[in-house]
Amino acid sequence: MFKAYWCCCLFRAIDDFGVRSQIKSSAIKALRKEVDETYPSLGGHLEAIWPTKKETVVTQAKLKLYFPLTPSASGVINLYFVNDELLFIQPKDKKMMPVLRLLHRYPYMMAHVQCDKGGTKSMLSGSKVMCQGLTSAGGVIDPSIEEGQPVAIMLEGKKNAVGLGIAMMAADKMFFLPITVGKWRRRGRW
Repeated sequence: MFKAYWCCCLFRAIDDFGVRSQIKSSAIKALRKEVDETYPSLGGHLEAIWPTKKETVVTQAKLKLYFPLTPSASGVINLYFVNDELLFIQPKDKKMMPVLRLLHRYPYMMAHVQCDKGGTKSMLSGSKVMCQGLTSAGGVIDPSIEEGQPVAIMLEGKKNAVGLGIAMMAADKMFFLPITVGKWRRRGRW
């Protein structure tokens, strides 16, 4: 079976929310610094997105994930609200990622990958994005992508991102994967 090298965050349903708690100002500074380091292309827009004097609330949510983000993922993520607007999510032991609404407002904030038309149906139904869909004629990979980096997933012919993902390998390694890796057995036949 082909190993997927990208995964998107597709949540089926929210089981329950934890207690909403307001974050201290020192913790807000640390979180803003993490966002600034992870997404340096935001530049001066971080103050417009996440004002320093606004109320910031964090809550944990248990989600039924279509697939786990990591092998040890428990399905618990942190949700960060600024002025009662959900801006960032943070899966366990991963970097903070913007929600799609924020990514559509600032599309240049993270690296993009584009999946070809053949992977559109499976991507929208929640499957993992394979390297073959990114390295084919309609696919595009930003060469600056490193392993573990959050990325925006685009589809060929669409102008907005349809998902968020975490790179499971660096962009330069994806181009050198053999095509025969993608074969799998179906109903006992090749």
